[in-house]
Amino acid sequence: MHIPGMLVSELPSLPVRPRRSTRPALTGLALLASADASIANQLLLDPIAAATSHLHYAVQLDEDDRAILRGIQAQQPHTVSEFLQLLAEAVENTC
Repeated sequence: MHIPGMLVSELPSLPVRPRRSTRPALTGLALLASADASIANQLLLDPIAAATSHLHYAVQLDEDDRAILRGIQAQQPHTVSEFLQLLAEAVENTC
């Protein structure tokens, strides 16, 4: 980025690398659910089954991932948006 009259040293610094999630399977699940409404709806009913049984995009969950999904399910989200918000918070908290 170049702004006329501004020195490169005056530009705001940006992080070199974004943080990586320690729960990549849940990050992938959040992206998949955001892209596919039918998967997102299935997550409300049974998040573990929805994650692991998709024909083309099955997500490999470890025990920690499963525990996080059970915790989200225990909070009884009423909408896909609520579920995705809880999932995003869970992923963010594990970075």
